[in-house]
Amino acid sequence: MRPVPINENHHTREELEHLAKNCKDKLWERRILGVALAMSGLQRTEVARSQGVGAQTLRDWICLYNEGGVEGLRPQPRGGSKCRLSAEKLETLQEHIEAGPGEEAASPSRFRLCDIAAMIKDRCGVHYTLEGTRQVLRRIGFRWISPCPIHPKADVAAQKAFCDTFQARVAEVTAGKADKTPIEIWFQDETRMGQKGMLRRIWARKCTRPRVKRDHRYKYCVLFSAACPEHHLSAAHLCERSNTEEMNRHLGDISAAVQEGHHAVVVMDRASWHRSNGLEVPANLSLLHLPPYAPELNAIERVNGQLKDNYGGRFVRVRGHAKVFCHLMFGIVVMTAERLMRLAAINVPHLT
Repeated sequence: MRPVPINENHHTREELEHLAKNCKDKLWERRILGVALAMSGLQRTEVARSQGVGAQTLRDWICLYNEGGVEGLRPQPRGGSKCRLSAEKLETLQEHIEAGPGEEAASPSRFRLCDIAAMIKDRCGVHYTLEGTRQVLRRIGFRWISPCPIHPKADVAAQKAFCDTFQARVAEVTAGKADKTPIEIWFQDETRMGQKGMLRRIWARKCTRPRVKRDHRYKYCVLFSAACPEHHLSAAHLCERSNTEEMNRHLGDISAAVQEGHHAVVVMDRASWHRSNGLEVPANLSLLHLPPYAPELNAIERVNGQLKDNYGGRFVRVRGHAKVFCHLMFGIVVMTAERLMRLAAINVPHLT
């Protein structure tokens, strides 16, 4: 069989070798390199042997390259076995999963894999194993992820109305203060940082459960924090209590961090010290309160949660406020300012 000539109008041999070197798909890289070696004048049998394939496979690669260039060599996804659920049944399954099991079910907050398998069997008449059910879910775009909790008293309609009318609310709270001044959107919250004594595993004889003393003392401090994701600005301080006095101090810090000539709208929840009569709001700030029970609309909540979950007491062994401060500083250094602002900016687009 005569060797198939290679179309050299797509790429030169050097270009193919460079593409193969930077390719992350191993099979695609091997195909590109095989064509490049064949283009160099080596015997096709030697090229096929060096790539661990037969001469016919190398011939097929060259034919694919002649037709579509490098993209023609890209491995195509395998189809796998055909799904036993029709498109209509898959759409119905998606609707049921997204609607949730309901409060009358045994597990009101989530569907387990066995629950979905039973649902498919009862409603569609098709039996799937747990692994088969997982593959069906992945096929329709579902993944096993952590949900965002919602308070039982949360008003979803009020939260949606707040998002839809956010610009009008900003104009309302800044009326007469910043008519022709650039506006900065800040997100503010406070979180309690501390640690309560817990029992850990100890070495003991098997089949026993020894009794040990537990430390019930609970020391903590409060982190007041605020950030403006758009302009990469932030302000924070540690204190012992959440009250109007500390809130006034925090508002002063935010006011000093706002860019000169700008006016800041500080989005915050409805804590009592956020609405106190003794609150002293600087002239370059306006306060915008979120609907009740709506922490998911406050972007700074994500930053505080990340710091507490990942850097809250596992790296630095010191005590008291110094311990909390070291943990926070370590977390901020590890996360970097850019990542912090990216976390804070996740919830921003649907408000602006």
